[in-house]
Amino acid sequence: MSHSMLGEGIYGFSEVARLTNVSPRCIRAWFQGVRNRPGAVIHSDFADVPGAENLVSFLDMIDALVIGRLRGYDVPMQYLRKVHHALIQEFDSPHPFCRKGIFTDGKRIFIHTAEECGEERLKELLTKQYAFPRILLPFLRQVEYDSDSLLAKRWKIGRGIVIDPSRQYGKPIVDSVGIPTVVLAAAYEGNNQDARAVANWYEIKPIEVLRAVDFERTVNGAAA
Repeated sequence: MSHSMLGEGIYGFSEVARLTNVSPRCIRAWFQGVRNRPGAVIHSDFADVPGAENLVSFLDMIDALVIGRLRGYDVPMQYLRKVHHALIQEFDSPHPFCRKGIFTDGKRIFIHTAEECGEERLKELLTKQYAFPRILLPFLRQVEYDSDSLLAKRWKIGRGIVIDPSRQYGKPIVDSVGIPTVVLAAAYEGNNQDARAVANWYEIKPIEVLRAVDFERTVNGAAA
């Protein structure tokens, strides 16, 4: 494994699709493009790493999550491409959709700005027009952001479940114990669905086992 990939989270396209509840076809198209159509929207952090052409980082996945949620609001893909490019220029960052302060009204995308006089407003990316924050819905409440870089650092994907690129290679874990959900869920199924036995084995609480099981069933059901 390349040292440049450590601490970044490592995910295949199918795993990103499963965790974000976006179709694998869309995920692949957003990262690799589609023949006879505009190119990729998101450029993977690992695109230049030999053998990692189909792998993406945590921030790449959050970019895909945001695009998927915005598409769920029926925001047009052509508009998203333009906004993504504009945000790259605005923030000088390859992960503009991972920054704190992105809002939508279901049609347009805004970023949070603070004027010199201290007034806080929202600016639409393409027209540069402003709106009042109270008329818009905050976006991605489950994502925690770094206070310095303002980039996404953790995704609270389920109750008691987090994705943190600095822990367990960014795989979904039970936050309180740091054990991957897939490990606990497999142990649960392999021990006659006895949460107490699994909890005793790992020296954790049965509720933590059951949260892992519920999460895995939910994401696997959504991907089915």
